[in-house]
Amino acid sequence: MWKFTEINAVMLTSKYLKNTNEQLEERHLEYEMAFAELDSIYSMERQIQNILQTYYSNDSGVISSILDSNRFNRISAIKTKFDKDRIYDYSMYNNQNLNSYPNILPVIGTITKRFELNGSHKGMDFSGKEGTQIRSTAAGTIKKCVFIDKLTKAEAMIDSITSAGNTIVIEHKYNDTVFTTVYSHLKDILVKEGKYVSKGEIIGTMGNTGNSNKAHLHYEIKVNGKHVNPEKYFNH
Repeated sequence: MWKFTEINAVMLTSKYLKNTNEQLEERHLEYEMAFAELDSIYSMERQIQNILQTYYSNDSGVISSILDSNRFNRISAIKTKFDKDRIYDYSMYNNQNLNSYPNILPVIGTITKRFELNGSHKGMDFSGKEGTQIRSTAAGTIKKCVFIDKLTKAEAMIDSITSAGNTIVIEHKYNDTVFTTVYSHLKDILVKEGKYVSKGEIIGTMGNTGNSNKAHLHYEIKVNGKHVNPEKYFNH
């Protein structure tokens, strides 16, 4: 009788320990997920800060206030996950190699149209306020400046070249690759052909020229002459 009672007690203890262990494992998994979420938020914030530093150079107060006001204004269901490998310091842009690589946003605005692999839209559209500053996404040489703001909308729609409105084309040499970035529908062009521009330098302002019905920037990237999706290069 005593042995039966002892065995029963051991079995009950074993069952209790098993249940406790399962609960601890579940809690451990919850902690792991929580830490992963925090790491993801931290990574995302670091990348936002890197982008903002392009537009608010040496103004930590502005950057901090923007981050603080938006830190909790996000919807988890659509939150983008970021890998640690994609975090980089803004100081790395001073590296001549990365300096010629177009991996920053040309403007802070709302993406209204994306790249179409099998369609006719070979770039990205950013909407915003007319006159918003547009920046070069990499260091390079201004290859072309097209001024067509004096044409009427009807005239601009006839010609496929002038339909892009006031446009800047920049060539960037990155190792053995030649990148070409295109900035269209500009209001103002603030650079001249042949000028060398640095990464993040202001080159123009957002406008509504050419075949356009509202102020926006049409931005393209070409790699060795072929169009590619610009989103693949942001933050890399």
